[in-house]
Amino acid sequence: AQALRTRREGGGVMATPGASPQETWPLWEVFLSISDTGPGMDKDLSEKIFDPFFTTKKTGTGMGLSVVHGIVKSMNGFIRVKSEPDKGSEFCIYFPLAEQVYAEQVPDNQAPVLAGKGYIMIVDDEKEVLLMEKKVLEHFGYQVSSHTGSVDALRKFRDEPDSFDIVITDMTMPDMPGDIFAEELRKIRPDIPIILCTGYSDSMSEEKALSMGINAFFIKPVPVKDLAGKISEILSK
Repeated sequence: AQALRTRREGGGVMATPGASPQETWPLWEVFLSISDTGPGMDKDLSEKIFDPFFTTKKTGTGMGLSVVHGIVKSMNGFIRVKSEPDKGSEFCIYFPLAEQVYAEQVPDNQAPVLAGKGYIMIVDDEKEVLLMEKKVLEHFGYQVSSHTGSVDALRKFRDEPDSFDIVITDMTMPDMPGDIFAEELRKIRPDIPIILCTGYSDSMSEEKALSMGINAFFIKPVPVKDLAGKISEILSK
């Protein structure tokens, strides 16, 4: 409804593209994407849209997205919002599959390919993304220490530098960006493997990341098979 209203008021296109959940998450996730090419939102506005009674409409109640968020959360799902001013918005909704459906859809040969062992630290300031990454990695057999802040993660790593087999960090972080975080990790333990992920960054590219000694660089959303494959490749060396 939000996308349709935006289209009516400002023109543009609304799309509900189909997506195979295994492109970015394991097969036990149902993925729905709704996007428009309307005026978009800045970060401050994006952080308020699920608040009860918050609205930008003159006649709105401010309950629509709040109710949707509540329904999705009650089903153990979550919503990711990607939006930029003048570039439109995309709402990505993830739901867990019922166990019976999951059992029917997982190929017999998939688990051995992606499964692994090791203790992984993941750092991302988006709580929903962090939760899903943790679920994904634990599903494949890894132990996971998850952190929403790089300062807290650095403190944990400093206390247990030899416990971790690999660190996966986001680039854009409010307290310490991923590249600086990686440098601090290497000061403590020079041989720790690091994977750097980013949604968008003018200051970081794959070439620059690799020149810094980063073991792998991904643009988000990261396909599960690529991430799992890279982790397995790094840990097997």
